[in-house]
Amino acid sequence: MGPTSARPGAPPPRYDLAALRRDHPLAEVMARSGLRLRRQGHGTYVARCPFHADRRPSLLVDARDQHFHCFGCGAHGDVVDFVMRRHGLTFREACARLAGLPPLPIAAVTTEESGRGRDWERLAPDEQAVLDLACACYQWRLWREPRALAYLRARGLTDRTILACR
Repeated sequence: MGPTSARPGAPPPRYDLAALRRDHPLAEVMARSGLRLRRQGHGTYVARCPFHADRRPSLLVDARDQHFHCFGCGAHGDVVDFVMRRHGLTFREACARLAGLPPLPIAAVTTEESGRGRDWERLAPDEQAVLDLACACYQWRLWREPRALAYLRARGLTDRTILACR
């Protein structure tokens, strides 16, 4: 899942894309970034597209083949493409961000029943992006701080709960 080379002066790291896609299902990454996914059918979800001013859900997420497509703005791709667009990252930066996150449990998709509240929807897309970036930075740091994780676990929180609550 992680980079295969990280020595100073070495070529840029290479990532196992299949492992990144397997360990970070698209619908779960989207839900963790604040999208409210609504089940559309077997293995498909719809959401309001974060890449343009969307009044009605026009973003289709197919969890079976791990891709998304927006019928409003034409955005499409896989989990790496989503992370790149959502956070304004390059391909390598998006892979590094995914590789730095712990793998998600397969059945942890957050839907609109357990997603963020309506206040999130009132924020402009750029405000959501800033909050997502800040949250991702804190979350990244949390998973690298053994004392903080030990504290949360001692309080009875499971890794799954820590992941879900970011």
